[in-house]
Amino acid sequence: VRDNGPGIEDLDALFEPFYTTKQPGDGVGLGLAISSGIVTELGGRLTARNGQNGGAVFEMQLPILDSADNTQAAE
Repeated sequence: VRDNGPGIEDLDALFEPFYTTKQPGDGVGLGLAISSGIVTELGGRLTARNGQNGGAVFEMQLPILDSADNTQAAE
């Protein structure tokens, strides 16, 4: 996902819980930390960077599911 905003100022802290650039009361800074945790639990990764021409770029990579290896029972 790419946007055309000003980009990301602090890439190192972006996925840390409670990190936010919003005004107090407008967010708690958990969205990206939770999202990253979910993607990691699924065996993937969530990354962010600044685009070459500005804006932020988020990339989510997930492993391909091989249906022959799917041994989880449906509940």
